[in-house]
Amino acid sequence: MPSESTVIPGTLEPMTEEECWRLLRLTRLGRIAFDAEGGPDVLPVNFVAHDDRLLFRTGPGVIHDAVGAGRHLSLQIDGVDVHYHSGWSVLAKGPAAFVEPPGVEEQSAMLPLEPWARGERNQWVAIAVARVTGRRLR
Repeated sequence: MPSESTVIPGTLEPMTEEECWRLLRLTRLGRIAFDAEGGPDVLPVNFVAHDDRLLFRTGPGVIHDAVGAGRHLSLQIDGVDVHYHSGWSVLAKGPAAFVEPPGVEEQSAMLPLEPWARGERNQWVAIAVARVTGRRLR
């Protein structure tokens, strides 16, 4: 019988909040999940972690109905090592709001960030993270 300190392959281990934030600050590509017309939707985004917020850029109308008025978004990131059959996943949730001028100019200067999809993506969205959790697969 394995001791408590033995890691069993394929075991999911919870990560600390600090470890989750470290990974959010190191990573730039994630997926946002939100309620859309016709059901849930998931889109890839380039994002940046700043203080206790996650910021990304989107186009007009892309997620307009999913932001504001107490609505929450989730952002999920992963790291996978196929060779070693290991990885991790972090999920951050919180209320989302559009960043309005002059905040847009400040964010653009302070946090240069190209949107995932090219084109007109000048609408900044901020998720005020209320909860962050993560798991590591060993």
